[in-house]
Parts: sequence; C-alpha cells; structure tokens
Amino acid sequence: MIIVKKVFFFLLTVLLFFVVGCDSDSKTEEETRGYVTFWFDDGLLSTYEKAFPVFEEKGWNAVLAVVGSRVVMSEKIAQEGDKIMSWENVKEMEEKGWEISNHSMTHEKLGDEKSLNYLKMEVLGSKEVLENYGFSVESFTFPHGDKGCDKARDMVQLNYFYWRSTVSEINSLPPERHLKCLFVTECMDRKKIREWINKAEEEEGWLIIVLHSIINNPVGWWQQTPEQFAMIVEEVEESSLEVVLPRDIFELFAEEIRW
Repeated sequence: MIIVKKVFFFLLTVLLFFVVGCDSDSKTEEETRGYVTFWFDDGLLSTYEKAFPVFEEKGWNAVLAVVGSRVVMSEKIAQEGDKIMSWENVKEMEEKGWEISNHSMTHEKLGDEKSLNYLKMEVLGSKEVLENYGFSVESFTFPHGDKGCDKARDMVQLNYFYWRSTVSEINSLPPERHLKCLFVTECMDRKKIREWINKAEEEEGWLIIVLHSIINNPVGWWQQTPEQFAMIVEEVEESSLEVVLPRDIFELFAEEIRW
C-alpha cells in the first residue's frame, strides 16, 4: 500500500509540473534564444490607445521616443491621420514601466549644415525639456532614422548611454551603444517579420522593432494598420525571443560593454 501511495504522489507531482508549465506565459532560459524590443517613435496618440493596452495585457513594456516640442510635432502629425499624446499619457506609460527616449526638439535631421547652437537645442535642449517634466532619459533616437553629422553624434555619445538610428541589423550581444533596428513599413508582411525574428533566434541576438502610427488608413509608408500591428505582436509572442527594454540588456551585459 505504501509503495502504491508513493507511486500515486509521484505521478501527481509530474502531472502538476506539466500543467503549470503549460499554463505559464513567461519564457524560461532554455526557451529564450534571443531578445526583442518594441520601439515606438514620435510619442503618438495611437501608441497610447492601440499599443499600450495590448502590452499592459501581456505584461510587456516598450520604448517611447518623444519629441520635445509638442506644438511643432502636433503641426507635423496633423496631416498624417494621428495626434500627439499628452504629457500625462507619457507619464502614465513611464510609471507603468515604459522607457522614455529623447527624439530631438523638432524632429529635424541633424545634418552638417546645422549650426552648433541648433544641434545643442535639438540634442540637449530637448533632453532638458523631458527631464523638467520628470522623465528619466538614457537614450537618444535620431529623427528620420538619420545618424546625424559628426558634431551631433559626438554630442549624443557624451550625453546619452545609448542611441538608435534606423541602420537595418540585428544587434549582437553584448550590445554596442549605437543600436540598430527593423524599421517596419506599412507594406511589410508576416513573412518578412518572421524572417527577422528567425534571424534573431539563430544569432541569439537582439531585435529592435520600430513602429510609428497605428491607424486604419495609413497615408505614409512608415505607418502601420491595427491588423499589421496585431500580426507583429502575434509573431513575437510565438517566437523564442524575450521582450525586454534596452536598460534590461545593458544591465545584463554591463560588465562586457565598452563605454
């Protein structure tokens, strides 16, 4: 009888192990073969209304790249079918765990023709605006995906831990301070998204997915439909990539990074 009871409890323990394991949404170290970060540019209202609730439900956080001048950015976005989120929206997202990145003051390219004072306003003045609103700012997101002129890059390197352009690559690990990404366009399909995810898994690297407006009728190639956004989320969820923030990666590999 004792032997039978022992066998019974052993089998029950094994059964519970598999049931609990199957119900868990988190990925174990054995299941994880790389990392992925969602990076939303421009601080758009559709990010707050469409992406934020979905990520809350899944327990994910992302990066929100915010432009310092709300007036200038509102005028630029008005013709694109979206709006700028309020500072209250941004603060709510940061408090829930989202990482805030500086996306310049007026969202202009930081080219060689710009004066030093202009570059200071775009790179440093905008950081001051965000910090005055109480935001912690560790990164810079170059506007228009541009890497900027030498003066702008030097200024960014001296004042930010890391920065992102739209150089199209999987980030190797440990990471460099210049972060590369997959810039999602409105015509990018499931096959292309899956190719990038597969590549990140094979390389055990870090994929950064950049998104903008999530609207029903995109007017620009950089925008996404709600259906396309849902597809990308689904592909990431079914992958072995762990959803992380840049600060998570830099903390994880802190001892191996050259500063």
